Amino acid sequence: MPLEVLEPLRIKEIRLPGDTVIFEEGASGSTLLLVAEGRVQISISGNRGKEEILSTICPDDFFGELAVLDRGLRSASATTLEPTLLGEIDRPTLDRLMASSPAVLPLNFTQAVVQRLRQANARFIEQVVRTERLTLLGTMLSSIVHDLKNPISAILATADYLEQKTNDEFTQTAAATIQSSAQRVWLMVEELLDFSKGTVRLKPFWTDAARLLDLLEHEILFQIRQTPVRLVTECRSTERFLLDEVRVTRCVANLVKNAREAIADNGELAIRLSDENAGLLINLSDSGPGIPSAISEKIFEPFVSLNKPHGTGLGLAIAKACVDAHRGRIWFESSSSGTHFMVWLPREGILESASFDPASGLRL
Repeated sequence: MPLEVLEPLRIKEIRLPGDTVIFEEGASGSTLLLVAEGRVQISISGNRGKEEILSTICPDDFFGELAVLDRGLRSASATTLEPTLLGEIDRPTLDRLMASSPAVLPLNFTQAVVQRLRQANARFIEQVVRTERLTLLGTMLSSIVHDLKNPISAILATADYLEQKTNDEFTQTAAATIQSSAQRVWLMVEELLDFSKGTVRLKPFWTDAARLLDLLEHEILFQIRQTPVRLVTECRSTERFLLDEVRVTRCVANLVKNAREAIADNGELAIRLSDENAGLLINLSDSGPGIPSAISEKIFEPFVSLNKPHGTGLGLAIAKACVDAHRGRIWFESSSSGTHFMVWLPREGILESASFDPASGLRL
């Protein structure tokens, strides 16, 4: 647009620090906001009052257009993610701007608004389908739990009887293996049932990294050692941590399983545990092909899977729920030469009972 058209326009500049609420959902407003610097997060209040992120607005983009068009209340909340420079345009200024270039601006503006509405509609449909699948999963698992109680109790009781009634080392070892396997099956079913209900029930104990590594060895690492995969384990942690060691072991085992599948039988997998920032850092790296950008932003959402015909797409979603319940963080870095998953758990930040929305994985 010609400079002489832009210069007379009344555009109010607003500089805001990060983590600042620009406007809240339901507030009155009649201005369009342009992003010159920084990033703005758009979100709404969703199921059970949780915050659901709709989009992130970057420089050279705009937001707040619906309230300008229909003169209604703000349909979402806007918050700065970092120091941000905004340009605020009121309705009369927007009208003059549109009139100054009638062949271009109105059409571009309409196309941008329609595209956003289409994207919001697609997200809504995806969320509904995901919620329905989780509801069905929860119903099925409730029935399975009811049917599994008696046979698993019988297996555990029989294994315990064998262990007590014999001095034979082989029989005792076999009985212990039967017990741990049955308990692991029960834990997996409970874990899925809890996830479908949006809850995480934790049983905290004081433990250490060496103990976690030992549990991980029995859970999955011993299987990998029998393959051509080069497995590296390293423990540099000396602290003790209050956490649910069984749940955390399952969480890391899910990451290890994914890494193992990514590298097949020709690659390296490394697990390193260390003390960092008053917590435990678990670093898991593999030499696989990396995570495609198409799913990287949704990797922790339920039912997101990559080339796994028999996968459920719930492993990473359940892992994140476990980490969130410990008030920790889970993140990753990926490229064509490999992927690094990091899990950080505070020394004693555990929540004995935590709730989240299973459809999105966000903590409530």
